[in-house]
Amino acid sequence: ARLRNRSLRPAQRQARARSGELASFAADLLARIPAVHVFGHAETETADYHQTSTRASAAAVTALDASARFAPVTDILPGLGLAAALMTGTVEVASGRLTVGGLLVFLAYLSSLTGPVRALARLSTALARGTASRDRIAGLLRLPVLEPAGTAAQSPAPAPGGSRALRSV
Repeated sequence: ARLRNRSLRPAQRQARARSGELASFAADLLARIPAVHVFGHAETETADYHQTSTRASAAAVTALDASARFAPVTDILPGLGLAAALMTGTVEVASGRLTVGGLLVFLAYLSSLTGPVRALARLSTALARGTASRDRIAGLLRLPVLEPAGTAAQSPAPAPGGSRALRSV
């Protein structure tokens, strides 16, 4: 699982980053639609969106490929372990050190463990996605907060000196 996570985590980070870029670009584009149409930039924006979308898709495929590389391993290893236990158990039954019933019970216990082991191996994909998302959020939280222009804190006007009174108003 650690080997799987080592190669899967960077791919998931890249996929999450590209997906975030695409979502940000799309939100920004939706906010700018009137200006895009007024200035005739629809073709340019469409090309930029297509390029961003292509990068996000390529990163997602890379992450899926990294995850799929390990799927056969998680399916084959439990089967190999069960086959090795069956062969060893057969030798033990033939030598009289183990009963057939004992072998069957052991194999039943062993086969009942393969499902949870596979589920744990597949859980590492979700863990890698979660870690990539956590890292992306942490990176965003580390960015400095920028205040829009003209919103700097203004000091209140000084109190006028002397007294003022309204008469015959």
